[in-house]
Amino acid sequence: MTEINVANFHRESQVAGFPGRIIRLYDGIHVAANPEFGASQHMAHVVLTVLQHDSSHRSAMNIKYSESIIDICRRIGFAVGHFDRADEPVEKMAREGFSLEWGVNRVLLRTRMIPDIIYDRGGWGKEPMVRVLGRNPVEVVQKVLTILKYL
Repeated sequence: MTEINVANFHRESQVAGFPGRIIRLYDGIHVAANPEFGASQHMAHVVLTVLQHDSSHRSAMNIKYSESIIDICRRIGFAVGHFDRADEPVEKMAREGFSLEWGVNRVLLRTRMIPDIIYDRGGWGKEPMVRVLGRNPVEVVQKVLTILKYL
């Protein structure tokens, strides 16, 4: 088994992700391409920010926001954190991709834990999103599948 020193991860290009979106198609899902390093700057910022707080949490997935998803997450006992983009400092807004770093860090400092879910309701030019966090991709997918059971 290879030991990975996550302290060496600090660039978006070192985080793998799916380019484009993962979508529901017929009775399954469809991905546009295989995972690539540097494929999602935004999600890389989420993962890298979480790693600064807890090196065991190395995976995240963005899913479409809805109040019903947040209600389900709370009802099934997921730890849920959120941030309000209206509170974001102007200097963070000006740098592409750094809004998520700011928002995730804000949640982690406030809660002093890694929640299962971090969401925001969007803002001017930003769509609302739900980020599902976990130790690895399998854990994240299991959380998403649990949410889907209740939709």
